[in-house]
Amino acid sequence: MNRHVQVTPVPGIFAVNARADARRRAGRTLINLGQAIPFFGPPAWALDAWRPLLDAPDLHRYTLDPGRPALRETWARLWRGLGGSAVDPDREMLITAGANGAYLTAVLALLAPGERMGLLTPFYFNHAMAVTMTGGEVVEIPVRADAAYQPDPDEVIRVARDRQVRAVTLVTPNNPTGATWDPARVRALIDGLGRAGVRVIVDETYLFFPGPGETPTVFGGVEERPGNVITIGSFSKTFGITGWRVGYVMAAADLVAEMVKVHDTMVICAPTPGQRLVESCLAGPWEAWLAERRADLDRRRALVATVAPRLGGGWRVGALGRFFAWVDGPADGRETAFRLLDDHDLVLIPGDVFGHGWDRSFRLSLGGTSETDLTTGLERLCVALGT
Repeated sequence: MNRHVQVTPVPGIFAVNARADARRRAGRTLINLGQAIPFFGPPAWALDAWRPLLDAPDLHRYTLDPGRPALRETWARLWRGLGGSAVDPDREMLITAGANGAYLTAVLALLAPGERMGLLTPFYFNHAMAVTMTGGEVVEIPVRADAAYQPDPDEVIRVARDRQVRAVTLVTPNNPTGATWDPARVRALIDGLGRAGVRVIVDETYLFFPGPGETPTVFGGVEERPGNVITIGSFSKTFGITGWRVGYVMAAADLVAEMVKVHDTMVICAPTPGQRLVESCLAGPWEAWLAERRADLDRRRALVATVAPRLGGGWRVGALGRFFAWVDGPADGRETAFRLLDDHDLVLIPGDVFGHGWDRSFRLSLGGTSETDLTTGLERLCVALGT
């Protein structure tokens, strides 16, 4: 077997899911505050426009490898309107099978075996897996709790130079902490890493779900995309269609040309029905619809903020965003998460899933269940942690 795949750790979330599944099969009803999925589905108008396409032969066939031209052109125009740089939809963009597909495509095109990728921890674990299984080396760069989980540009740039990393991955709004990074810090990172000759992958999967009072901002406010920047994102999360697997990657034309080889080999094209559904979403009042979803998430965030002071035993909410809360404490996060599952039927993800040094933390998802279940789950959390 491929040794690079063999040394890639099984995602720690698998153990949580297996234990939760055993509880369900035993007849328990669980509240899942762990899974990073939207509670909402696609807009009604998009589904109404999409359903008649089921009878169209083209819906069941491949698209061009880079994705449907209409979708690429629409997204390039809309992304520019969000403050992004001009993107050539024909040469600088791929529609991918979700943001995970975008990231793996980028890593395979970018890293040779033995080259290094800087990941800011706590990191999204699939990013680390993609690097490891392609023969790359992960360099972990901590984002510190005492800095409210905001990156330190000077430290990141210094580590990138000292460890001779090929690229650094930035995720904002962040999964798993939920923190939206200060645009000035993101700009300083992109500029400083560019001067150091380091590529930057910006994962904007949660672009439309920044912290309350903040507007969706691409590249942390960078108006002109430097040549060292690769952007990935997810329509799946934006429109609540995770099962359809639709994302995107944007980069310089020469790199996208190499990515097409990877993309063709993996999936040929993103699922055609999903691409057409995204087009239907973008053809309607999607921005107003997303504003309503943010308002829904704000109510959930307020619930967490109300409960946070009641957490006992030294546990505290270290970061609180629209989709995630990051909880730090004095005890082993994995043991605590399993105790919450076994004794309180509450699913959470332990912090050690997201990198080394986070074994006294866990992630709480605000967006994966109903508001009623979230309220009940938070009450159980308070009881379990001693108040």
